[in-house]
Amino acid sequence: MAGEEIDEAPEQPTEKKGGGMIKMVIFAVVIIGCAGAACAVVFLVLIPMLGPPDSDEELEAILGAKPEGTQVVYNVGSIIANIDHGGIDRYLQIDPQLTLASPELKTRLENDDDPILSQVKHTLILLLSDKRFDQLKSTEAKQRLSKEMVDKINAELGYEAVTAVRFNSFAIQ
Repeated sequence: MAGEEIDEAPEQPTEKKGGGMIKMVIFAVVIIGCAGAACAVVFLVLIPMLGPPDSDEELEAILGAKPEGTQVVYNVGSIIANIDHGGIDRYLQIDPQLTLASPELKTRLENDDDPILSQVKHTLILLLSDKRFDQLKSTEAKQRLSKEMVDKINAELGYEAVTAVRFNSFAIQ
């Protein structure tokens, strides 16, 4: 026994552990999922919470300066008028937005003591009440109406107060 040599080799694993590639794939899928969730939170929650700037002052604060060519606009509000459609009365509802020549005019339109808004609405209602359904249904007809509104409002006010009229809504029933 003293002279006997025991030949014991250290035990080597006979079976190699696998799954390294599977772990990498799972890790990549988790990382991509987290990135997708972060993007979803930003685009679906954070950005809508911020919303667009409420005023020119807020826009100036964000951008650092007032953008050149900023238009002065005023939303008149909904206007409803009766229009003729071959002897059948129909209703036209529009929500016009006026592009104004000056910020002073916007101030006047917002002032309840100034009758200018009543003049504008009255002019638009009279103009619309003279229209027939076939004069309003095409895109070109709406563009002509917009131009006609600019001309009528400016004629009523006696100066070039409005440079454009755009429709936020335009519905005929």
